[in-house]
Amino acid sequence: IIDLRQKPQIYSRTHRAMMQMGMGLIAVCIMASLLPIYMINRLSERLQRVIEAAKEVGEGNYDIKLYDTQLGELSRNFQAMVGKVAASQGNLTYMSQHDVLTGLLNRMGLDKEIAAWLREHPASHGALVSLDLDGFKFINDLHGHMAGDEALRTLARAAAAKSGAGVLLCGPQWRR
Repeated sequence: IIDLRQKPQIYSRTHRAMMQMGMGLIAVCIMASLLPIYMINRLSERLQRVIEAAKEVGEGNYDIKLYDTQLGELSRNFQAMVGKVAASQGNLTYMSQHDVLTGLLNRMGLDKEIAAWLREHPASHGALVSLDLDGFKFINDLHGHMAGDEALRTLARAAAAKSGAGVLLCGPQWRR
């Protein structure tokens, strides 16, 4: 066995190599610990954009464009979800303001349209006409509800075809 401390040249080179390897190992450890932090930070920023976009959708803003190549599938699914939510919102709005049977405005839709018309034409005059179908129960009783429904749909189509621009039609209202 040779004592390297007694051979200064060999000891010096070995000591220097060991120090360089140690410093390299420390540098690798630092890089290895900083890389995940960097990656988590980048992912966090991207996810924060998704969260902000989701908040916008929650507030009713459906005009969201979230395209991130790094979050590819998540971005595509989010955009698809926003489209579906916007379409559903549009359908719900339509359904809440129109009669299911006839497609005409219901009471809420008529109220909204009248309020809008009054805002747009504050000095104009208008007329409200109500049509009461006396004896309609007789149609249902004699021919059945399907025939009564068809009679209402036919009447709604005819009224819509004969009415002019600016005429609001409202669907059937039942009183107890």
